[in-house]
Formats: sequence, C-alpha cells, structure tokens
Amino acid sequence: MDLELYKAARKGDVLFFNNITHEGDELKEYLCSRTHQGNNIIHIAARLGHELFVNKALDKCSLLLHQENSNGDTPLHVAARAGHVDLVNFLTETTPGGRSLEEGGAVEPPPLWRMENREKNTALHEALRNDSKEVALFLLDLDPELASSINGAGESPLYLAAEARLHSVLCKIVNQNSFSVAGPFGRNPLHAAVFTKRLASTRVLIDSKPELIKHADSYGKTALHYAAEANSIRIIRMLLRKDKTCAYVQDPDGNSPLHVAASSIRRRAVQVIIKYCPDTTELLNNKGRNALHLAVRKNLQRNVKSFLKLPEMRELINEQDDEGNTPLHIATTFHHYVMVRNLINTGYVDLRAKNKKGLTALDICESQWKLSHRQIYLWRYLRRHKASRAGDFSQSSRKLGDTFTHPKADLKQVANTLSVVAALLATVTFAAAYTMPGGYNNSGANVGAASLANKAALKAFVLSDTYALCCSMTAVFVLTSAMVGDPTFLVGAVFLSKALLLHALYGAMAAFQIGLFVVLSPDSLWLAIVVCIMASSVPFLHYYFRHISVIATPYSVGLQRSDTKITKEQEENVIEILEE
Repeated sequence: MDLELYKAARKGDVLFFNNITHEGDELKEYLCSRTHQGNNIIHIAARLGHELFVNKALDKCSLLLHQENSNGDTPLHVAARAGHVDLVNFLTETTPGGRSLEEGGAVEPPPLWRMENREKNTALHEALRNDSKEVALFLLDLDPELASSINGAGESPLYLAAEARLHSVLCKIVNQNSFSVAGPFGRNPLHAAVFTKRLASTRVLIDSKPELIKHADSYGKTALHYAAEANSIRIIRMLLRKDKTCAYVQDPDGNSPLHVAASSIRRRAVQVIIKYCPDTTELLNNKGRNALHLAVRKNLQRNVKSFLKLPEMRELINEQDDEGNTPLHIATTFHHYVMVRNLINTGYVDLRAKNKKGLTALDICESQWKLSHRQIYLWRYLRRHKASRAGDFSQSSRKLGDTFTHPKADLKQVANTLSVVAALLATVTFAAAYTMPGGYNNSGANVGAASLANKAALKAFVLSDTYALCCSMTAVFVLTSAMVGDPTFLVGAVFLSKALLLHALYGAMAAFQIGLFVVLSPDSLWLAIVVCIMASSVPFLHYYFRHISVIATPYSVGLQRSDTKITKEQEENVIEILEE
C-alpha cells in the first residue's frame, strides 16, 4: 500500500481523493492495495471510525466493501469490533454497487452481516466479544436470524451476551422466535451468567429456558456446580427454587454441587444447598466419599466446624468411604491436627473405627511416624482422648517399635545436630561464667572477687548461666552415650535432649538479659528495661512458631476471575490459618 494512501486512511482525509491522478482500472488497483495483513483503506478507516472517508472511498471503488484481510475480516467486522454503530449502519445499507438495500434488490455476494471470518465470527459475534452493545442491538434488529449463528469456538450470540454481561442484548435475543444456546465446551448461556454472577441474566435465562438448569457441560458440571464453587448464594437459591433436582446431578467423578461447595471455601453454599435439599448429604462420589470427607481432606477448618453444627452433617461423621476411611482417618492420614481436634470435640466420633486395612486413626498416626511437631501433637491428642489401636497389644507394641526404629539414620542425623548445638551452648555459657558483668575487684580485701557479688541481679545471672550450662552439658552426655548404644535408647535421648536444649536456651537468654540489666540499669534504666522486654519475647515467639507448625492449614481457594471484586460475603469465607 502506498504510504500517502495509508496515512490518508488513518487520518480520514477525504481531500486526499481530490489529488489522486489514477483513473479507470488503475484507480481501482491503487485503491484496492493492501497492507501486509491484508487490510485495505476501508479496514483502516473503519477501525478508526472515519465514516466520511469510507463513504468517499466506496464511491470511488465499491469492491473495497467485501474485501477480507488475512483474518477473513470484512470492513464490517472491523467496524463492529471497534463499536462504531453509525459506521456499521452505513456499511449494512450499502450494496457492492453503492446502492441502498431498498433500491438494490438481491445482494451478491451475501450481506456483510452474515459473512464470517476465519474464526467463523459474524459482525454480531465481534460486537459482543468487544462489549459493543449498541452495535449488537442494531444488528439483531437488522437480522434476527443472526441469533442462531455459532462461531468456530462453539459460541452463540446469547452465550457471548451473557459472558459480556450485556443484559439488554441477552433479553432481546431470548425474545426472538429462534436462537441458539450453544457455548464452548458444551456450556450454555446459563453457565456464562453464573460465571459472571449476573442475577438478572440468570433469572431471564431460567425463566425462558428452564431446561438449561440441568444441562451439564463437557466436564459434567451444571450451572449449580459452578455457582457452588463461586459461592454465589443468591444464584444458588434462584436455581434451587426453580428446579431442586439440579442439586442431585453429579459430574463424571460423582461430585454433586454439595461436594463441590464442601471441597472449597464455600461454607454458606453448603448451608443453602442442605436447606433446600437436605438429603444431598447422602450423595457419594466415585470414591464413596460424602461432602464431609472432602471438606476434611481439604483441611477446611471453618467449613467443617460450621458443617458439624448441622444435624445432617453430624450424621456423616463416622461414615466410611470405599476404603473404609472415616473423616477422622482422612484427617489423621494428612496430619491435620486442628481438624482431628474439631472432629473429636463433637463427641460423635468413633475412635475405634477401623478402615478396610484394619487400621484405626491411632494406627495410621503411628504407622506414618516422621518425628514432626504436628505428628507428635496429633499422637498425644489421640492418646489423651483414649484412641485405641487395632489388634492385640503385642502387635501394636511391635508396630510402634518398628516405627521408631525405621528412621534410624534420620535420628542419628538429628542427634548429631543436637549435640553440636549443645556443645556450642555449653561453650558460651562456660565462657560467660568467667566474664562477670561489672568485672572483678582489683584492690582491697576481696581482690579477684566479682565487684557486684552482693547484687541480687548478679546472683540471678549466675544461677541462669549455671542452669543453662548444666542442661547443655547433660544433653551432650546423653546424646554421646545414645549414639553408640541401643537405637531404641536413641529415640528417648533425642526427645530428652530437645527438652534439655530448650531449657538451656531459655537459661542462656535469661542470663543475657540479666547481665545487661546489671550493667545498664545504674545509668540507663529505660534501656535496661527495653532489653529485658525484647529478650523475654523469645520464648513466646518460639511457642508461636511451633504452634503454627502444628496447626497451620494449607490455604486453598477456588478459581476466581481476576477482575471480580471481593465482596464482604467472600471475605467472611477466608480460612483462619490459626484457630484455637
């Protein structure tokens, strides 16, 4: 394409035509020249909305009207995509010969508005994909049969209108005599309305086409499945009031909308579904699991606590899946400490229940021993609530022994690490004992004695340092003896040494803050107090992080549209990471 012609098309410069010297076929060839993407001057001008330029160009060469670019787009496709409704109106009134439809009779080739590009999109599809409401309404008035066209992606205009949240266009289409409800992946416009959470569009669709409610897509999911996943409470109510049977539709994995809601952070969705269809709690997926199984598997603590307040859900607390696992078995398998605690605190859990492998929850906990804080706490909690093992005592004892001796190499590695820490602590505390705060007397009767020996704070320093030294040295002796002795003793040595080192660290921390208090308080009491407060926070931080390692919950959320605003209702459903 000539550079000057290209610039004129972009600017909409109609005076440019007065300067063209070409005539006849040479003029047509000049005006029909294209860019590398196959765009002619009408494509370029239509994209920018230069109606007057387009009119002048078509007067010079009507062949431009039906020319397609490399994507198969006509100028009408481009104008519709850009949302220039006046230009769309002008193009649809123009025939290849430059005459109006009223004057021209039959049109060859077919009308522009029915022509498809390489993606099988008509101008109506392009308008809807680009939120051009005025263009879409105009084209539907022009040719109502466009509502039945389907593009290459399997999208009907009604689906695109629902997806684009163009409610007025959607209402106009459903009032047509015929229209398509096709969507990609076997979906229908109701799926799209649920995705966008448009209540008005959802209501119009279920009133005009109630059969869409139970229609599943290629993944076997109905609109209610997606509404439950998105926690669209008002839409869930609307669907269930119209047709309660949609709550019983299961996808290829056997998951009903209740399963979907229970396995995501959708607490209120579960409550609404159970309110309208309480017997949906009896539905099982292909693994024989009910909604409570899935909620426990996902470790959704607030969901489960809320579920267990419902009588229908409490009845499921001891139900077994195809492998014989109850929710307690599942929570124990994945070391969900808080989940186990919530289940047991209901008072309805059968702690003696065995799965098809003959294992109770306590058996599972002991058979997966990893010496983690979470598992230790979990094991203690189960034992404290009288959880039983399966089989006889001798078999259980043997299993427990095998479990402890299995990670023998790991225990030695832990013991080595602890012994290094203990030795370092012993060295530090030993050195601190001979570096007294305030120094020593250099003269007088008490030469060499601690200058602050009569101070109560110094006495506390000495006691704290001695306590830390004794604990760390004891840990060194215990670990050294255990690493060359019976492996069974090594287990006890590791647990004992961990406790001793914890006390040694606390003692060293106390000695540190007391020592600084002794030397700082005479001249700067406020600084001494601040140091003590900061040092005293260490035990609490240690407890806090250890507590997190035990009860931390994996955070998981359902797929959300990136442009969807977070509502107050959604904020209420965020999982509590820490829960007492």
